[in-house]
Amino acid sequence: MGQAPDVRVVIFSLEGTQLTANGGQLPFRNATTNGVQVRVRVLGRTMETLYGPLDVRGERAAILGVGLTSQAVLGGIQGKSVLLTLLVGIAVLVALGIGLLTARAITKPVGALVGATRALAHGELHVRAPEGAKDEIGALAVSFNAMANELETQHRTLEKQVEERTAALRTANAQLVRASSAKTAFIAMMSHELRTPLNGIIGFADMLSDPMFGDHTPEETRDLASNIIASGRHLLGLINDLLDMAKIEAGKIEIRPVPTEVGGLVLEVENVLGALARAKNIEMTTDVDSDVPLAMADPARLRQVLFNLVSNAIKFTQEGGRITVDVVNLEQSVTISVSDTGPGLLPEEAYERGSAGADDEGAGLGLSLARSLIEMQGGRIWVKSTPGKGSTFTVLIPSATIERLEVAG
Repeated sequence: MGQAPDVRVVIFSLEGTQLTANGGQLPFRNATTNGVQVRVRVLGRTMETLYGPLDVRGERAAILGVGLTSQAVLGGIQGKSVLLTLLVGIAVLVALGIGLLTARAITKPVGALVGATRALAHGELHVRAPEGAKDEIGALAVSFNAMANELETQHRTLEKQVEERTAALRTANAQLVRASSAKTAFIAMMSHELRTPLNGIIGFADMLSDPMFGDHTPEETRDLASNIIASGRHLLGLINDLLDMAKIEAGKIEIRPVPTEVGGLVLEVENVLGALARAKNIEMTTDVDSDVPLAMADPARLRQVLFNLVSNAIKFTQEGGRITVDVVNLEQSVTISVSDTGPGLLPEEAYERGSAGADDEGAGLGLSLARSLIEMQGGRIWVKSTPGKGSTFTVLIPSATIERLEVAG
């Protein structure tokens, strides 16, 4: 029997690193298809080599190289035992290489998938499993990533909803605090408002009925009775304002806009309240444009607003001050401005219920009611004021155009 031929079987990685070998070294060659033969010199001997790609799970995993000495190839293989030995050796080596590559191809993506799953369980929602494989593990990685994307999206959505609802709760809580404070201030203010005229009525009545005050002349009796009447009317006005505010909040107050002559209402208010202004030595003037059109308003409610604004101006203007009422024609609207030289106020506090102090009877409720009544008639009311330099309240009412008259008719 002749000498056994030199047979070498090597499995290379795609980068050329030798993974396993039998028989000795072979030079690396990058093979793209099976059956590529290359004659090479290895350690001074000529060898016939065969390189072919080795695919595992549908992907290129390694390169298989088989080499035989040229003498053995040209002279033929002597003996069946030698041939069988060679074939078995090659088969075993290839099987080992395939097993090694298959294990690596499976354990690596499975390990990455397990790591991603653990990271996701610890709250790292941005972690994703590597994709790319064409088999079941690749499909599992795609499904896992889709689930992770959905979880991350839902988590972000939930966080956003929590933030929005937290902000809404904070806003609602702040509104409740303001409402509670306003309610407390309103109750305190109204207690003072109602107590003031009641104390006046009781005091003047005691002076009339208690003998310790002595006998009263007819003039003194009339003065006391007049004071009782004034206090009673003041108390009745406060009660009416409260009832009107309650109706407005309940949506039960009725507004009936009709074409209204604003100048006549202003003169009527001046005639009624002019005596109060003269009693405090307050100069009160009224200026109505000659071309003021009819306004679309509820006469009774507009009169109530004007009485409120002018009486407040008289109340808060010191003796020797000045009050002016101006009625101006604007395009499709009429404005009524009430200006005074009183102490002024902050515009943002002008309509707050209960904003008036203990000595500012009636301001908070009356102005809040005036704004509500004007807005219900399709108008607006605003104030320009500087503390210490007076205030100007302006009411804007839509004019009674032909279209509005047709609707009203």
